[in-house]
Amino acid sequence: MRNRVQSNIRMKAEKHKLQISKHVLNAAIVAGSSVASSKPVKVNGFVFPLTSMDDIERLEEVVRADFAIREQYVEYLASRKPPSVDVSNFFSYLFTDDALINYNFSGANNVGDQKMPMRNYSIFTDCMIEAWGQQGLTMDTLEEKIKLIIKKLTARRRMQKFRQRRSLK
Repeated sequence: MRNRVQSNIRMKAEKHKLQISKHVLNAAIVAGSSVASSKPVKVNGFVFPLTSMDDIERLEEVVRADFAIREQYVEYLASRKPPSVDVSNFFSYLFTDDALINYNFSGANNVGDQKMPMRNYSIFTDCMIEAWGQQGLTMDTLEEKIKLIIKKLTARRRMQKFRQRRSLK
């Protein structure tokens, strides 16, 4: 019982931190977008956040095949994420949980099906380093942030399943 209470307290604290981070991020994006060029930045054929694995795969294919789209994506990343916002807090503006559920950084998975390795995708590595490298992002830091994102995503999925099972009882 005590562990459950402590777990609930930790989850509420984490949720509160995420809500605050989201408000800070929204304010920073609004402030940053008003300072940026008057021409809106977009990636032709894509609406963010991407909502499915198919969207991610399609973006990866197009980014690898078409240099102009790659440049649009890098510019989109660079213009949308303010320097003060952490990569792990910004990912939800690019990809939904449902879109990322079949991915992890290395592709290895101890339980269940294999995951798609994000390290092999330009949209998750090269483009992000190119866009945010000026902000001090390195490959090692990006790897750490992506692993944290996947860890949080897994925890949210686990909690969601727990709540579903609990509501069925």
